[in-house]
Amino acid sequence: MLQEVADCDADLILAACVRFQLIADTVHRALPNRLSNSDGRNAPLWMHNTHLQNELSSILNGLPADLQNHSL
Repeated sequence: MLQEVADCDADLILAACVRFQLIADTVHRALPNRLSNSDGRNAPLWMHNTHLQNELSSILNGLPADLQNHSL
């Protein structure tokens, strides 16, 4: 919602940071379960890694070009 009503660049950066945090929270919650669950039903870790890289790239590419290289 913040991204849709952004009044300045800082709002867009904040929205991207929130999306990054959601990804980090997902990894934080899933990783201990993934490491302790050895029943073989989970996808290999490299597949999760590729998915996360794609999500992070999507967030970055969704920002205006001048903000993609912002120091934050």
